[in-house]
Amino acid sequence: MNLKKKILAAALVLAPTLAAAQATLTPYPSQAVAGSMISVKINGWQWPTYAPATRYVRQGNTFIIDFEYASDFFGPSRPDFWDIPVPLGELPAGTYNVQARMIDTANPNAAPQVISSPLTVATDAQHLQSVPSKPHASENFDIYVPSSYYFDPASVKLTYDGNIVRVDYRFDPRQPVTPMLAGMSGPPGLVSWTRVTVSGLPPGDYWMYSVGSPNDPSFTNYYIAYEPLQVRTSVEAIEYYAEATDRYFVTSTASEITTLDQQSSGWKRTGQQFEVWPQAAGAPAGAQPVCRFYAPSLGAHYHTAIGAECAWLRDLETQERATISKSGDAFKGWAYEGVTFYAVLPSNGQCADGWKPVNRGSDGPHRRYASDMQVYGSMAFAWKQEGAVFCTPR
Repeated sequence: MNLKKKILAAALVLAPTLAAAQATLTPYPSQAVAGSMISVKINGWQWPTYAPATRYVRQGNTFIIDFEYASDFFGPSRPDFWDIPVPLGELPAGTYNVQARMIDTANPNAAPQVISSPLTVATDAQHLQSVPSKPHASENFDIYVPSSYYFDPASVKLTYDGNIVRVDYRFDPRQPVTPMLAGMSGPPGLVSWTRVTVSGLPPGDYWMYSVGSPNDPSFTNYYIAYEPLQVRTSVEAIEYYAEATDRYFVTSTASEITTLDQQSSGWKRTGQQFEVWPQAAGAPAGAQPVCRFYAPSLGAHYHTAIGAECAWLRDLETQERATISKSGDAFKGWAYEGVTFYAVLPSNGQCADGWKPVNRGSDGPHRRYASDMQVYGSMAFAWKQEGAVFCTPR
């Protein structure tokens, strides 16, 4: 190998390593706070990433995101090669590690380059808050309780009284929390804030109260804070992606979500989700049942909120099963799996004020549902865009 070829080969080997060293993962918003939606975006990577294949898994406080790129891709920009922020959801306060595995599809046997960045999610040291900010019915959630004085976490007591969720604690009036130290560690055994886990509540409007009383009888001031709390009747429909089959699947069923979040499932979250309702009771007026069908021969699911279409597919299944019962062949059509959730429908392709569309794209029998217009746009290169099929709250 001559010197020129040696230099070129060395450059090709070093290029991905240098790219990984220069790249970072940036949180959005830049100051991540518990109770707000947090996303991360890859910055400084020399190739655009293939947005439709981005997915992640969570292992404790570590998020591992798979980004695909093609080192041999040169030419005009494409809508599917675009660095879109990856939503991680509302996270409790704490320190996390976010790892990006950069997978070169032009070199499938090469080990992914790994980029690692810390993610610190702070607490609001001034206000009483819940995480998530609007929990779903029967979903456990946390209440963050700040104090103007350091207090003993062992003194914290959680009680319920009708629509009031109350947290009591006893503080040391000789240990004030100055604004510069808010949220930081204090005297041994004392804290300036705490997190209390609340068991799932029925849907409705509540008030969160925190009541601080002094541990010194000579100090008569009490500190009371209160904030409204809304427990929603809705649930989140979570999207997953399977790398092996290049397929998407969306579900709001808790048992399916638990199964798919297992590392052995072959599915990973994309970060995309939208709000739906598990039953008619509690759903907005006019919400329609969404039927789900599965074609085993295609490995594809189909969702429809159009009653006539649902009835037609169910009749077709009945006819096909009657036919194959005589021949002994396996059923290969669309099998009805039931009503998977309830959703609000667009009118003439448009969602009402305060709502945003959930758009559907199709690749033959396979579908993807996206409420994020950047994600929906990234599918336009290879998928047919079918427009809005559901509406979800903004």
